[in-house]
Amino acid sequence: MTKSTPCYALDRWVTRIWQTDRRYCVGEVKQDLFGRWVLMKRWGSLYSRRGNSQTIVARDYNAATRLLEDVAKQRQARHYRPVE
Repeated sequence: MTKSTPCYALDRWVTRIWQTDRRYCVGEVKQDLFGRWVLMKRWGSLYSRRGNSQTIVARDYNAATRLLEDVAKQRQARHYRPVE
């Protein structure tokens, strides 16, 4: 039985950051240890250590980027601004 090593496409990984005057949100499309595409979300306060995270396994890269765009729409609706 042979085990295959996952192939990582680092050039396709995407990170987007949004914030308000008190809060932040980070969305990342990347691959996990098994090579699956995931959306990793982190959010919290800029002034304390409070926050949380969530990882969503996507079907493929395109599905993960669509999930990230959904997060971007939600953040815009809640008046977060993108951070460059």
